[in-house]
Amino acid sequence: MFAYEGPVRFEDNVHLYAFALSLQNKIMERKQIEAVLRTSEAKYRAVIDDQTELICRFAPDGTLSFVNQAWCRYFGQTETDLIGRTIQSFLPKQSRLFCLMSLPG
Repeated sequence: MFAYEGPVRFEDNVHLYAFALSLQNKIMERKQIEAVLRTSEAKYRAVIDDQTELICRFAPDGTLSFVNQAWCRYFGQTETDLIGRTIQSFLPKQSRLFCLMSLPG
């Protein structure tokens, strides 16, 4: 519950207004930075997806976390189908042990 403390002084309003302007500027700056980041990410994604080479990213245990469109086309599966599988599952059985020994960790 708030108690009435009398009329609001002009000095209080100036500080509140300055704070609001500062906050508004920070929000606008953040939105601009986010827009630049989205544009940059889209350009990066386009470069990676337009490659004809198979490009993937995987965790130390070999679990796929990213595949490009060339990878999807080569294996005839969607990105959703491939993410979460292990890189070893795409190798011939005789190569899997070597691959596991080559991974860090």
